[in-house]
Amino acid sequence: MGAVERLNILKHRANELSHREWYIIYGKYCSNKFNLTDINVYMTTWLYRQIKLPVEKFKFNLKQLKKNHIN
Repeated sequence: MGAVERLNILKHRANELSHREWYIIYGKYCSNKFNLTDINVYMTTWLYRQIKLPVEKFKFNLKQLKKNHIN
């Protein structure tokens, strides 16, 4: 699955994810410059659901995510 397809899955599932889960996905992977194409979104969501992070720590912007991390 390519980067565009994975990004579309993220966008399509947006309503299923809580704000905290979005911030965790962005903060854990994007801020550390991991490649989103290597992440299984479903496992990531399930795994990090239990982690309590202050959501104020991260700012999530899907357009910026696409620009900076999806080629």
